[in-house]
Amino acid sequence: MSSKLIESHVALTKNLIKKEFIHLYEKKGLDKITVSEICQSCGISRSAFYQHFDDKFDVLETIETEIIEELEQLNQNMHEIPLKNTDTGIPLWTETAAYISEKRDFIRPLIATPGEPLFIHRWSALIKQTIIRRLKADRILNEDFELVAYTMAAAIIGLYEYWFIHKPQLTPKEIAEKGSRLLWSAFYEMENNDSLL
Repeated sequence: MSSKLIESHVALTKNLIKKEFIHLYEKKGLDKITVSEICQSCGISRSAFYQHFDDKFDVLETIETEIIEELEQLNQNMHEIPLKNTDTGIPLWTETAAYISEKRDFIRPLIATPGEPLFIHRWSALIKQTIIRRLKADRILNEDFELVAYTMAAAIIGLYEYWFIHKPQLTPKEIAEKGSRLLWSAFYEMENNDSLL
């Protein structure tokens, strides 16, 4: 078997394990899933599972890390977007929302109640860093800049949870427009006030 074929088989098996794991996770929660059950759902042996993952926690961590790294890559140019024009943020928001829509079967179980606290914390930290970078780039650093970053991180994740649960018919562009307006209105309020409290 050629090395490319082996790599392809490995990637397919890992993706199958992640897909079946997240399906079981959403249905039963992490505590009630067993490696045997994952293997049965995938139609693979336990030894095949252990060739790719250490345990069910490793599968969850791998999924979380991949999503966070991909979101970080998508948001790396956020600090370049001018705050004065909300329309300039739409393409970036749309790209991010399209990614989240594409990965919704993986992301929804991680953020919908009860969600996965570590994943929510990691995503929230990424959003906060991105917002603070944006505020520093425009020198909008009043006494409440950290409060804004924390609040907006929770609001953005909440926006996606709301999308998944209550308005799945919205397109990525529509949710991007809502998210962009939400974020830029907070920035505008902050820029024009010494304190939000």
